[in-house]
Amino acid sequence: KLSNAAGSPKKHHWMFDATQSRTLRLFAAVVQGEDGESSSDVELMGAQEFRTALEAERFQLGMPDPLLHEVFDVIAEGGGSIDAAMFHAALQRLKLEVLAENIDVRLRSSGDVGSEDRTRGWHLDWSPAAFSKEVIRSDNLKELLLTPRPPQFPMRWRHIDDPDPFTLLCLGVKYQLHLDALSIFKGDRLEARVWKHGDDYHIMIPVSRLTPASRASHLEYEQQKLRLKAQRRDPAQPKSGLPSRIAVEVEKAHLYLVLCGCGVTHDTLFSMASSWHPAVGTNYRVPAKGNKKNKRRLAEDLINLSRHGKPSPPVGTGSDFDFRRVVKITSLFDDLVATLEIDYSELRIGDVCRLVSGVLRAVVRHYRAIHDAYWARLEWFEAHLDEQAAAEIVGIQKGIEVVKWRLDQLSHVVQRLMTYDFCDKEVRCYFEFVADDAASISSFMGREMSLCHKLLDLVKVQQDAKETHAGYSITLMVTLLWPFQFLTGVYGMNFQNEEGMGAVPILGDLTLERSYYMFWCLGAGITMCLALWFRHAGLL
Repeated sequence: KLSNAAGSPKKHHWMFDATQSRTLRLFAAVVQGEDGESSSDVELMGAQEFRTALEAERFQLGMPDPLLHEVFDVIAEGGGSIDAAMFHAALQRLKLEVLAENIDVRLRSSGDVGSEDRTRGWHLDWSPAAFSKEVIRSDNLKELLLTPRPPQFPMRWRHIDDPDPFTLLCLGVKYQLHLDALSIFKGDRLEARVWKHGDDYHIMIPVSRLTPASRASHLEYEQQKLRLKAQRRDPAQPKSGLPSRIAVEVEKAHLYLVLCGCGVTHDTLFSMASSWHPAVGTNYRVPAKGNKKNKRRLAEDLINLSRHGKPSPPVGTGSDFDFRRVVKITSLFDDLVATLEIDYSELRIGDVCRLVSGVLRAVVRHYRAIHDAYWARLEWFEAHLDEQAAAEIVGIQKGIEVVKWRLDQLSHVVQRLMTYDFCDKEVRCYFEFVADDAASISSFMGREMSLCHKLLDLVKVQQDAKETHAGYSITLMVTLLWPFQFLTGVYGMNFQNEEGMGAVPILGDLTLERSYYMFWCLGAGITMCLALWFRHAGLL
């Protein structure tokens, strides 16, 4: 039954709750029995009570009593009974064994047996003078679940990228995580939050970054700026304007961190990342309606992104693999991992709490890159502003609002972390640096939004000026044609002379030989006089 429940990825059953609090409650309930009283002052569990506890956890025990007693003797280390701590360790191990056996079944049923090199995540083990790194794949997940940490490495950082519900279940039993916390990570709406459960601290933070193609576009933009600066310093070089327009595309994910340990000592950081999705208002699509200039610029941005969107080479699986390209989320932690690889570095001699501040700082650094990219794009529009740029500026403003809102959530989480016990005076300064960086970037993004409002006002001014100029041009054209309208009205009044012939006072008879040419000469002459007067008055 336990194995069948493990195969259901949409349901986390209470039987997989391996937390210490639940195990202690089960231990006390079984030892005290029906009368609610223990047979001795020190609560100990015998072999028969151990069978009762396993049956309460829905284990179907088909083994005879002698074989169960042999298993119990191994757990009790030769003694006749076990205490609560030994029972907790044994129950966790048995659940891990059941889940680990179910991994092979799931691999065979899902067709992943032939793709053992598919990367699922990675973990790092380190001490001040030693460092070890290993990739987590589908074929070695079972081994990693059942293998304890080497004794020479007091610290560990394990990361899983976009885990499925069954992997979440395995990791929850491995690290004694509450299943409600894991269900929050796989929920429909992930919000930034931080909470404490037992001795573990749970942190959920929003992560944003530029897409690889957008990062390459931004790098090209910065290189063009450096070349333009060199050209301006050298009089012999030809002068040119701003570099080409940068295409900004942002993707988002959520990062779930768990600080595991005992008391004030935390020696394990467990992290999970959701899959990357395009952030709202930051993806490029050519609109079905719109003017030709908007469509052309958006098409140019799409071409720019596709030009830089080259796929990464495959990741090696040997000992010399490129760790920075193991999984998609690890690009956030390149500098952090490089620091961990240095013997006696600041992170290697610190604990996991110091590492958490480094993770948060790496996340904030990507928010700064997004700010720089948006600022570069706004600089281009500021230099090439026209009345058709309103829709694109509104899209930039919407993207900045989304990123700023996620950054404010991250800043709130950092402020909450500084109130917990694990954040002592030595570590607090690093979290303060992260909070200050996040506040600074948020203020810069507020400045970008102000610039968007300013550019939109300028676009509106240009549009109003264009409409005013169009109205003025129409009025001027109608005024210049007024002499012909006047003459047409006079010629059409049907005045007659004494002989009954059509005539116009002062102008004479309306005959073809004289009146037709007189109409055009008088109209052109009066129009020319009006045009000269408008020219003299500065109206034309």
